[in-house]
Amino acid sequence: MTEYYTPEQVAYFLYQEKYDLLTLNETINNLYKKEYSFIKEEYQKNEDLFLEETLKYHSYFTYKKEYEKQKEMGIDLEDHLKKYEEFINNFSPNFFLITRLMLLTPEHNHRIIKLRTLLKYYGYKSRVAHVILNFRDNIIFYHLKTYRKGEEEDIFEFELDDRITFRLY
Repeated sequence: MTEYYTPEQVAYFLYQEKYDLLTLNETINNLYKKEYSFIKEEYQKNEDLFLEETLKYHSYFTYKKEYEKQKEMGIDLEDHLKKYEEFINNFSPNFFLITRLMLLTPEHNHRIIKLRTLLKYYGYKSRVAHVILNFRDNIIFYHLKTYRKGEEEDIFEFELDDRITFRLY
């Protein structure tokens, strides 16, 4: 579950934020410089490749309807459509990575979610110790802190219907 920034994850975050093209490019460049240690190793020596792939995946999210229309119309699945289909079928956003990216922006200083919803996001219906431990590992890796009603709490202390507030530290 823990992963370094990939173009796919960054593109998903940027798509959610609905940035214009100029802000999109600036954000990718700033992320690359300021969050370099979180960038997946294969991209750390090639900023242009990171930018190019991030923009490609961003276009998959942005123009999803157009891609789907092309598929429905029976247009021959050219290379870009095959890549799109493979990407959409295999992509799964990492909640903790996206939360870190979100909290790095001036528009967001926290993110709130119920533990039950977070578990459901990853396909679980109840608390399982190894899953919560995995959540804790992600929280540590992405330099997040968890709060309940303004007080810092360990993820293991939350009940299913408790609201977890995530902040950066």
